[in-house]
Amino acid sequence: MRRTRASGTGRSRSRFTMPAMPHMSLGARARVAPCARRSVVLTQRRDCCSSNATGGREPILGVSFAPWLSRAPMATPSASQPPLLRALGGSRLPALDGLRAVAVGVVMVYHFGINAVPGDLGVSAFFVLSGFLITWLLLKEHRATGGMSLRQFYTRRVLRIFPAYYAFIALTYAGDHVRGQAWPPGLAPSALVYLVNYFNALNGHPTTSIAHAWSLGIEEQFYLLWPLLLLVLLRGGVARVARALAVMVVAVVAWRCVLLFGLHVDRAYLYNAFDTRFDNLAVGCILATIAAAPRFQGIAGQLAIRCTCGTNGD
Repeated sequence: MRRTRASGTGRSRSRFTMPAMPHMSLGARARVAPCARRSVVLTQRRDCCSSNATGGREPILGVSFAPWLSRAPMATPSASQPPLLRALGGSRLPALDGLRAVAVGVVMVYHFGINAVPGDLGVSAFFVLSGFLITWLLLKEHRATGGMSLRQFYTRRVLRIFPAYYAFIALTYAGDHVRGQAWPPGLAPSALVYLVNYFNALNGHPTTSIAHAWSLGIEEQFYLLWPLLLLVLLRGGVARVARALAVMVVAVVAWRCVLLFGLHVDRAYLYNAFDTRFDNLAVGCILATIAAAPRFQGIAGQLAIRCTCGTNGD
């Protein structure tokens, strides 16, 4: 069977020509032709559906997000791919682990009384990295499967964090009780539901060791809310996600200015509250939405080559 396509009228027309079948009767040939036509019609419908599945992906800031939105299974990373694309296609991002270790080290150095580097810089960097990693994982799953399993995501978070966190709470509470250092009223319930950050925001930092759990509280609130919001935003494509995140960053900065200069809210609230810290996480989310775009891959590759040549003196 041969199919020809005519264009120029705005529509596609197919003409079917049955190949010569010397051993088949005329009646048999007549019965085969409708089956062949139905097969081609089904193929055309599948082609139409596949094209609609990736259509309407408008670029943002000149960057195309079509690869993230493709519902085809993700290809296994190969040595021929650009380094960044190969890393993003893997199961882990070792470079992020190293950056997070540096951020944690900055915070620890600050708490030892060495103020050469502001501790808040390490905390903000940690939030940016967390936003990038979580969004990268969710977008990767969405590209591979066409959706996101919230049950699996929340299960992984619970198994990864809850056992160690609640063991830490129990040991810290017992240790403070033995030393005679009572917890302020409301701190224990806040710790149990990951709201230490808002306890600190409204009451100031307590002198107990559990006060440092405020950053984990922000992380958990992000884990709870962001996948749900991302699932809704992805209905309009990744470009819509990036635009919404950019608006959120501006809104959080404006909200922080209103609280500080208009309402004269204590700086403890600005430092600890999720609603005044979300912009750090959102920046990481934005970076995740553009990191795998083909145009970004090309720019990153050119920068890497130029930096390498400059380092080698070429």
